[in-house]
Amino acid sequence: MLTKQGIKYPKGNNKWNDSTVRGILRNEKYKGDVLQGKTYTADPISHKRYKNMGEADKYYISNHHEAIIEPEEFDLVQEIIESRSGARVTGRRIGNISRKYAFSSRIRCGFCSNCYVRRTVIGEKQTKIPSWYRR
Repeated sequence: MLTKQGIKYPKGNNKWNDSTVRGILRNEKYKGDVLQGKTYTADPISHKRYKNMGEADKYYISNHHEAIIEPEEFDLVQEIIESRSGARVTGRRIGNISRKYAFSSRIRCGFCSNCYVRRTVIGEKQTKIPSWYRR
């Protein structure tokens, strides 16, 4: 929609990517807050930076600057994103509320832990038979 409206991407491009919009929606700076310590430098000689996954301290500063979006609206967006993302274990998605079928991504193989997906098989006399296949 942003591309169709002719709104320029922050770096000057004409095409918006979904990852750019997702980054904007998740960035607490639009709410007026700051999170320091998202990354850290492990080696001061090489200056290589890593994403902070708990190795270093993080500092959250509320009301640091004037907000672009209301904090309540920002928090509501975070709740929507969280509810749509589904729970994750070891980086793999377990479930997602926006799935079409109740057991989508919830039935798992006992040996390889892959998810089963629903497919419709055409049987005799063109009858549709729902079945589950391992991804």
